[in-house]
Amino acid sequence: HQHDWEHEIFIVKGEGIITNGKEEHHVKAGNFLYVPPNEPHGYKALSDTFEFLCIIPAKKEAIPEEEWA
Repeated sequence: HQHDWEHEIFIVKGEGIITNGKEEHHVKAGNFLYVPPNEPHGYKALSDTFEFLCIIPAKKEAIPEEEWA
């Protein structure tokens, strides 16, 4: 899949493969990655548990005004 926005991925636990459709990267706990906007990407677990945080930055204009108060 792919999105119009960037995101950062931090591997919390386990091991896996992250792919952009052309290359595969082996990742493990403690690694972090940057996925540019519109970059195809996918994930594959190589361990029983593969946990990661996906962080998507939000621009101020994307958040309703009342939530900034």
